[in-house]
Amino acid sequence: MQTHNGVTLPELLITTAILMILAGLTMPAMTRFLDEQASVARANTVVGLLREARASAAARGPVMVCAANSDCRHFDGPHKGLKLVHDRNNNRRHDSDESVLKRVQLAENESIQWRSFRMKPWLRFSHRGVAWYQNGHFLVCHAGAARKVIISTQGRARVAPAGKTARQRCP
Repeated sequence: MQTHNGVTLPELLITTAILMILAGLTMPAMTRFLDEQASVARANTVVGLLREARASAAARGPVMVCAANSDCRHFDGPHKGLKLVHDRNNNRRHDSDESVLKRVQLAENESIQWRSFRMKPWLRFSHRGVAWYQNGHFLVCHAGAARKVIISTQGRARVAPAGKTARQRCP
């Protein structure tokens, strides 16, 4: 009696075909999963910036978080980054003599939007480290996936999933 230790070519081809079909079916789900995880990571970066803003405000005085490419007077539409500014003269804008404490720059397929309760184009923290009579959220978009970074009136931030209407605002 003779035993065979191996596989035949048809068995190998059928197994390979099945594996390729399964890989093709899971690829879109894996891509969505990776985009979602990238949006969570970027939202956590924004939360880190906000925590640093609270600490800087308590140590230095009023600070603002606003669009990276602005003087803190406008935050209309999606932007490619944020900056943390020490507002020494309390005029609620970034003057040329005021320092940028930190920047968060987004990748090409990412954007960020700000919506506040009082329609201010910045998020300002007072010298006590609390938000300046405002709350709102940043919408962080990454390749169609989105997360909200929600800020309470005390200035505390948390990450939450973005709803369907919020994701539609992503470019």
